[in-house]
Amino acid sequence: MALTKASYSMVQGAPINVVDYGFSTSASPTANKTALLAAIAAGGQGSLVIIPNGTFEINGDISIIIKGVTIQGAASNYRYSVDDNFTGTKLKFMSGTTGINLYNIDSDGATSSEFTALYNLNIDGNNILTNGVYVRGCKLIENCTMQRSTYGLVLGGFVNQTIIKECGIVGNTTGILVSEVANTVFKVTECNIRQNGVGVRIEQNIGGKFEQCVIESNTSHAVLITVPAGGRVGNIVFEKCWFENNGYVTPIQQVRIGGTDTVPDIFNLSFNDCLFDTASNTTRQDLYIDGGLYTRFSRCQFSNFIGINTGIVLTTKCFYTMFFNCAIGQSFGQEFNYITNNGFGTYMQPLPQTYVGPNLQATSTWTNGAGAAAYSTFTSTGNKITSAISASGSKSATITTGVARSKGVAYVLQWVITINSGQVPTITLTNGNNTVTIVNTTIVGTNVERVWYTETVTGSAGVMTISNTAACNWSMVVNLIEYEVARGYIDINAG
Repeated sequence: MALTKASYSMVQGAPINVVDYGFSTSASPTANKTALLAAIAAGGQGSLVIIPNGTFEINGDISIIIKGVTIQGAASNYRYSVDDNFTGTKLKFMSGTTGINLYNIDSDGATSSEFTALYNLNIDGNNILTNGVYVRGCKLIENCTMQRSTYGLVLGGFVNQTIIKECGIVGNTTGILVSEVANTVFKVTECNIRQNGVGVRIEQNIGGKFEQCVIESNTSHAVLITVPAGGRVGNIVFEKCWFENNGYVTPIQQVRIGGTDTVPDIFNLSFNDCLFDTASNTTRQDLYIDGGLYTRFSRCQFSNFIGINTGIVLTTKCFYTMFFNCAIGQSFGQEFNYITNNGFGTYMQPLPQTYVGPNLQATSTWTNGAGAAAYSTFTSTGNKITSAISASGSKSATITTGVARSKGVAYVLQWVITINSGQVPTITLTNGNNTVTIVNTTIVGTNVERVWYTETVTGSAGVMTISNTAACNWSMVVNLIEYEVARGYIDINAG
């Protein structure tokens, strides 16, 4: 007796396979749209709809109006770049405005597509769609790629507990658009947000988190928070995110925060354990804040390339911007030229991040020791010693021009000594009264040495002496840098 093969849909409670409804790589885009909607309707609430491996041309808009539907492709579509070694299930849209619409509102005011989940799908807008996926309400999108749309993913309000996990949002005009302020809580985690125009654009929203995301190589901003007139953005967290090489077409800021109103309603933005790296382009900025109350940066690292000027800009529309335990710049001393601050109540901690004074030693000069204490060869330019050679015995050189210092203020000193041969020199620093030795440290060749100290100046400015006790040949390849900095928490505008 001949056997008849049963389709998945003939088995009670089995997954719905779209192939049983005419969905095919060879079908027309209109036929594939009809087949997919028929499969979803047949499965009903709480069903699992399976799409096999392959590229399927399809027309938008696919509006899901049944709760708890899961649409699952054949394999992970977690992508690093547009069509990066593509395998899996691709929905290539040939017409429409929104690829998959998860925004429909039912009579209860919630979304008729509540609890929808998308897995293992490549949503290809084909440079036709405005929105790759439009979300409202509680949704789960995992191991998907949204590419080549005006907006790859739109979080359109009330996306309470929506989770976007291990997705590639790549090759869109804007990767993720966050809009509508209505009590929105969401999480974007472990995603690649790359090669878009703008990586993440936030216009309105209260509550959300980006966690362990790579937001990199977007041609414009990595994150653009731009609040319209009367709009509101707050309680957004970026945690352990990597911002690198954004704005590489037009050299601009990687992260820009601002709004239309004179005092934009932006509050409680947090960046924790994030890295800001402009790569080798020294014409970009890491950060431009043009509005916000209590914007916080904790344990972040900012560009690690020398030559970037004013990498962080705070305007007069900033209030109580805070930097805690952040590293700024690759070269010690660079951080002091890195921040342009016109905000109110800006706080920084610890000391290395706060610049309030000029290079106080810029005009000082070195003088060779006299008589038997003189180096046999000694040449210098300002603070930079290019050659200090001694055949034997104790020799010394001194900064003879004193430096006026403020009372009770902390200062930073940094220098690099290169040892060619012989004895390592000793650094001796006297305080502002020129009476007490504060530092007497043997410097290890080629190491950067930093010295922190606080002094109360009552007399003349102090001097610095470099000396040796045996034959040596050395040079100071980086000159002495001295800055006035704030100790602890301080409003750096008060400097």
